[in-house]
Amino acid sequence: MTRKFVSRSLISSLVIVIICSVLGPGCLGGIDGLETEVVQRQAFSLTVSGNGRLEPCEPRYIYPGADSTIASLNVRDGDRIEEGQVIASLDTGPLERAFKEAESNYLTQSSMGDLFRALFSDLEALFGAVNASLGLVEYYRSSLMATARAYGEELSSLAPQLPPEVREVVDEVRSRLQRDYDLFTAQAPSIPYLGGSGYPASAAAADAARSELAYTVYREAAEDLSNPDIVAPTSGNVFFMAGGGLVPEDLVPNMVSSEVGGFTSSMNFIAGGVEGMVEDMVFDVVLPELEVGVGSPVKESSPAFIIVDLDHLLLRLKVEELDIGLVREGQRVDVYLDALPRTVLEGRVVHVANRSSLSLSETPLFEVEVEVDAQGEDLKLGYSAIADIHVVDEEEAVVVPLEAVLMEHQPHVFVVQDGIARERGVVLGMEMEDRVEIIRGLEEGEIIVVKGAREVKDGGRV
Repeated sequence: MTRKFVSRSLISSLVIVIICSVLGPGCLGGIDGLETEVVQRQAFSLTVSGNGRLEPCEPRYIYPGADSTIASLNVRDGDRIEEGQVIASLDTGPLERAFKEAESNYLTQSSMGDLFRALFSDLEALFGAVNASLGLVEYYRSSLMATARAYGEELSSLAPQLPPEVREVVDEVRSRLQRDYDLFTAQAPSIPYLGGSGYPASAAAADAARSELAYTVYREAAEDLSNPDIVAPTSGNVFFMAGGGLVPEDLVPNMVSSEVGGFTSSMNFIAGGVEGMVEDMVFDVVLPELEVGVGSPVKESSPAFIIVDLDHLLLRLKVEELDIGLVREGQRVDVYLDALPRTVLEGRVVHVANRSSLSLSETPLFEVEVEVDAQGEDLKLGYSAIADIHVVDEEEAVVVPLEAVLMEHQPHVFVVQDGIARERGVVLGMEMEDRVEIIRGLEEGEIIVVKGAREVKDGGRV
């Protein structure tokens, strides 16, 4: 934490000396080694410091139109480009293959519905033929049953004309045949009707959805093939993405050093030693291919480039837990760059983390995001920076030396009134190195004991 004080003026100091001279040598510590001071209001500022690296504030990620490889690059990493400018061009070979596959899939999906409809139509025709055959069977069966009934009726009409002994035999035969006929008609199955309900509506909807999706893919593939260029949607500085869209190259050192930095500083290691070791490990193992180049594969789902406004950057600071409670959004920030020691940039706090970030440091660190106005400055991503956050900005308050405040039982000071020391309870504010703010308990112009306050008793003469 850095603290800055601004005294009202040299006149105030002269007034203090004059007052002490009038009060006597005791005011200047001539009696029993005591020293006193006249309470006054002072203008002061209080800052909290942190460090970090410059990052893109609102980067625009540029995605390739399709999965392919880079055929040509028209810019270099970090170049200034304008809206509509061609950044790179994709290899049309993979685009053409993707187009043909999409076209084939579209035709296949479209024909599947026709094939299913034709199949259902053939089944309907088959059902019609089967139903016609069953109709013939029903016709012949009905004819046979009608003949049997006619035969039975004829036997019944002839029976009275037969001799009695023959009539008994005929009646017995007729009764048996009648039972057989009744049993046959009772057990005879009904002729079923075979038929479908037509092509299902759900199947028709599925056919339409498949065909529509396949057509969309086909149309997009045709557009990709006809437009292989990657065009800048806005103006700014273009940066290549690392490893085909894993992590921006310029941001990797920031992420690594921001976490390792707290550890190295707290353990007093040689600057850059551990950071360099960890960064080399990350680059060699995690990111073997650092940036997009000619021949690099790119994917539609991963950004290949980012466009950054270097006039508007972001600084992520790491602030210790003892100081983070003083930081608020909107506070003014002074940003000092290692690369430009004579440059002081103006920033503003836009976000304060509510939980500590992952860090190798034993002291919890909290992230504070600062938007930096860099207009007119020739800045580069990754510049290391130290920032002072103005948590108290040129306010006036009663400020006294820390040694004047005694903490036994409760914070208190000894106020000198007519040469007599009077104990006075006070309410403390912020500590500022060797001084502390008094929120309540003292008024401007009162005289307090500074050195030797522990030797003074309430009511004692000083």
